[in-house]
Amino acid sequence: MLPLAVTAAAGGWYALGVVDRLASSNTAPISYDIYNELLPNIQYALRSLQRGEGFFWMNVQNCGQPFFALIHIGLLNPVNVFFALLDMPSALLAIVIANLTLAGISMYWLCRRYGISIPGALCGALAFELGGVALQLASWVPTNGLGAYALLPAVFATCECVIEKPTLRGVAGLGVILALQFLAGQPQMSLFTCQLIGLRVLWEAGFGDRSRLARALVPLVLSGILALALAAVQLIPSAEITGLSLRGDRPLTLQERNPGVVSWVGFRQSVGVRSAGWGSLFAVVPAALAAATAARRRKNRLPLFFLTVGLLSGMLAFVTPVYELYSYLPLGSMFRFQQRFLWITAFAISLLVAFGAEAIIQRPDTRPDWKGMVLLSLGVAGFWLLSPSGLRNWEWWLFGAMGVAVGIRWMWPHAGWVPQAALPALVGINMAIVGTHPIQVNVKDLSIYRRHEDAFAFVKQLMTLQDRIDHVGPHMDFSLMEKSATIFDVRAVRDYEPLTSIRYGELMVVFLKTPEAMARLRDGKLPMVSINETIFFTDILPRSRPLLNLFGARYVLVDLQKDDSAQVLPGLRLLRAIGGVRIYENPTALQRASFVPSLTVIGDPVRLLQILTSSEHDPRQTVLVEAAPDDGFVGSPSGASGTVEIVSDRGEEVVIQSRASDEGFVFLSDQFYPGWDATVNDVPTPIVRANYAFRAVRVPAGDARVVFRYRPMSLRLGAAVSALGMLCAGLCVYAGRPRRTRS
Repeated sequence: MLPLAVTAAAGGWYALGVVDRLASSNTAPISYDIYNELLPNIQYALRSLQRGEGFFWMNVQNCGQPFFALIHIGLLNPVNVFFALLDMPSALLAIVIANLTLAGISMYWLCRRYGISIPGALCGALAFELGGVALQLASWVPTNGLGAYALLPAVFATCECVIEKPTLRGVAGLGVILALQFLAGQPQMSLFTCQLIGLRVLWEAGFGDRSRLARALVPLVLSGILALALAAVQLIPSAEITGLSLRGDRPLTLQERNPGVVSWVGFRQSVGVRSAGWGSLFAVVPAALAAATAARRRKNRLPLFFLTVGLLSGMLAFVTPVYELYSYLPLGSMFRFQQRFLWITAFAISLLVAFGAEAIIQRPDTRPDWKGMVLLSLGVAGFWLLSPSGLRNWEWWLFGAMGVAVGIRWMWPHAGWVPQAALPALVGINMAIVGTHPIQVNVKDLSIYRRHEDAFAFVKQLMTLQDRIDHVGPHMDFSLMEKSATIFDVRAVRDYEPLTSIRYGELMVVFLKTPEAMARLRDGKLPMVSINETIFFTDILPRSRPLLNLFGARYVLVDLQKDDSAQVLPGLRLLRAIGGVRIYENPTALQRASFVPSLTVIGDPVRLLQILTSSEHDPRQTVLVEAAPDDGFVGSPSGASGTVEIVSDRGEEVVIQSRASDEGFVFLSDQFYPGWDATVNDVPTPIVRANYAFRAVRVPAGDARVVFRYRPMSLRLGAAVSALGMLCAGLCVYAGRPRRTRS
């Protein structure tokens, strides 16, 4: 129980003594991704479960988009249960404690698997749990980011079990832990984990027992397959929408991968500041103990493996030729922020800390350990050289305390317990001092969302199912952010979403009319070449009136500081100003669902966008499509007219009633995605992708009842595969149970 008590106390200290104490303090910025992504998404999920609708399809942002399939939300992450049991600030603290404790315990388990004693394993566990990466993830997104990172040592521990002695239970254990990491919702960490396992296998093949590896290779592959099967209910739908998203159509460029790349100079400056983050990846006591790994008398290949991994991942964290080579690997150019390779460096350093502490603690004789002291000093010297601000006074005291602890063991042979107790304590103290300065803070009072509640309440009273809003506020204003629409349950045209569909992303860059995008469109090219264009330009009013109308944005809410509507959107009608927010009506907005008499086929998507965004195009008379429907019907020659009413919108089901003088089409400005089907008067009818990213269906003359239903095959397939995976995991555990022998 000792390691559990120590790691839980460390996690509780950080959550309650640092995160909670500094909440709402102005000592650091508020975590943007917690308050403009995580909490609004969790609130939406809880609201959807209570209503029994909308959990799979979100109808309030981005003109409708999948919800459950967004893997980064991590809806199946087990720690999300805290949100159902506690208020959100308390749930965040509970999740930080749970995941930090999990990080410490899983690292302790891995160290023990490698034969490290309890004190040495505690050194590694505390270095990992309270290291800069873990604390940075705790203040960035403690659910998916920290949750996936915390499981990394546990994955490696079960992997080592399978390599050492392949069993069915080991296969099931590794598969389950890998699946839990997949479901945590940080796919980049899952990719790093799988690559680490691959490197471990290659290392064993090159320097280890090849016969043992040969026995373990098939079980390792089976564990990976089992993990994918168990997580398939999330992975298969996510893979489908990722392929259609901003991230799935092509590899990311270097600029997209590194919008805020950390240079070596910037990294050293971060080390000098000693705040929780990239800089505290190195600290004086862990640096000294990691260097002491070379004092191990029992040389083996494991410390060398982790030293190699740490150096390699450290090189990949910066723009180097090594990183350029890595980017050519499968999935090597899929993720942003290459400095996240330092996650793996921190993992490797924590293990080296444990190996080094073991070398100091478990010295078999009482002669002065000059080699160990020299190595400890070299580690401190290396940290001193890395830090542009040198060593603080308290760091000199910690180094001196290490020397005293080792010296006491030399002078009194029976005092071996002194370094065993002192080294874990010194690691914990060092990391705790650095951890008291987080790079981001939380807030206790969620009224930050409610400052403009009256403005949203006013516009919500005016809206019908046919209307949407657009809203713009200053960056970091959580009362008027992209996901305010989710908070207040109002349909909107924008979102803070990294997996927006590529087609809707193209529309959004035209919607905002960035100069580069419009120049490309005029030159006959698709308007978006970088995902940064949709991520970093969301706090400005739209410049494209035709798209504002097409999206059905009947109302526009804009903060006074951002209001340049008179110049960019003339003709808006001011309804009211409430609490620093102006509320406008857009009188030319189309209804969300409307009757359109005809289709116009424009085979070139660029030409289609040019026409769609032109002021001469009338979307009330014709819908632009890239290919004619299979039945060849493109409209009635008589120029039909009609009316359309949205009867209900339950997220996964939209019911529309139309009445037309002749045959035509019902256009719905909800995003076109696989998984939607439609019936017209209970007859299945094909959905046409219309106006680049939306939907249209053919309707007859007279009254027609149109029903759109979201029933993605990917979700049903994923659920079936996961059920099969659970059955296989259960059979592995049952078949691998210890057999009783008769006496």
